[in-house]
Amino acid sequence: MNFQELGTIMEKQIDVKIIVLNNGYLGMVRQWQTFFFDGCYAGTPMQSPDFGLISQSMVFPTARR
Repeated sequence: MNFQELGTIMEKQIDVKIIVLNNGYLGMVRQWQTFFFDGCYAGTPMQSPDFGLISQSMVFPTARR
């Protein structure tokens, strides 16, 4: 999903549930590095934006856990 899609959801007031699972890694890339490259990790850790603040800026209700 991208930012423009969130804008469309907001503008059209579409009832959509969005779940963001953020583990701080590029998951599939890290999994391949673990399984096939003996844990030689390169470029998988990443910082993510504050998705809660993004949703609040578009007036979406949020629940954090």
